[in-house]
Amino acid sequence: MNDIFIRACFGKDVEYIPVWFMRQVGRYLPEYKKLREKYSLFELIKNPELSASLASYAVKFLNVDAAILFSDITIPLMSIGIEIEMTENFGPKIKDRKEALEKIKNINSFNAKDHMPFLFEGIQKLKNYLNDQIPIIGFSAAPFTLISYLFEDGLSRDLTKTKIFMLNNNDEWKIIMKKITYIIKRFLQEQINHGVNAIQLFDSWVGTLSREDYVNYVKDYTKEIFESLPNNIPKIHFSLNSNHLIQDFAELNFDVLSIDWRIGIFEAYIKANHRKSIQGNMDPVFAVVGGEIMENKLQKILNESEQIRGYIFNLGHGVLKETPVDNLIRIVNIVHNKRQKK
Repeated sequence: MNDIFIRACFGKDVEYIPVWFMRQVGRYLPEYKKLREKYSLFELIKNPELSASLASYAVKFLNVDAAILFSDITIPLMSIGIEIEMTENFGPKIKDRKEALEKIKNINSFNAKDHMPFLFEGIQKLKNYLNDQIPIIGFSAAPFTLISYLFEDGLSRDLTKTKIFMLNNNDEWKIIMKKITYIIKRFLQEQINHGVNAIQLFDSWVGTLSREDYVNYVKDYTKEIFESLPNNIPKIHFSLNSNHLIQDFAELNFDVLSIDWRIGIFEAYIKANHRKSIQGNMDPVFAVVGGEIMENKLQKILNESEQIRGYIFNLGHGVLKETPVDNLIRIVNIVHNKRQKK
């Protein structure tokens, strides 16, 4: 297996900088667009053959160093019978929030393999498509981010409703977070059991909290998830707009801090007390613009990465649907020609 991504996650010497993209299997891909003419997003996700072929196609098309499962961060909610509507412009929408909360609170046991067999069958098929030559990244939303979809409408990113519930219903909040944490732990461990080589936990929206609220209401649950996972599997933590939380993140048992474009690579490395490898952090808009503007920005990021040990190139968030494929291919070629610090 080409393990350069794995080695970089653990801060080991590598021959070149590895690269992959969040939302690597997405709306910018020609093959994805063709399939979406026939299938909904969740129909694709629940079809192991199609989901695996898409994830494999993206790896080979872009020549990246890791595959990521083609799934969605709301799948754990769907697996316990919560109905979700995926809207094109407003993201996931819970059909009955009150019922969803009750289903979560009433969970006493959870066997991920029984609840979502399509995902684990898809992992096996993806491993076969890739001939085990490229690492596969499994993932889940973190508890806070997953719960936020129960309260927010559309693309609300202030998470006002989530925070109001959190502050006004402390006992109920603890119950829900405990239950969701249990589900996510089982979900991620089953992905590892079926052969994924790394895990990324998306706490995309936790940056809306203050440090005090993060520590009081969220941190312990994220900590529990990372501590439940084996240390020989690289663990990645991703969050948007959360520079003020990096010192708290650094205390958690993961290997790679994945950052957005609002903070520099070296600054994040320092804030994390040199304890984490760094992943990121180009604004996805640069990949849309392309040309000299994109390449100049990319070179600045790669030059800055020379100051740290353990670096994986990625965008600061998912690939935008407007992104020309040729721009991503160009990024991969440039990154692969940049030597990693030893």
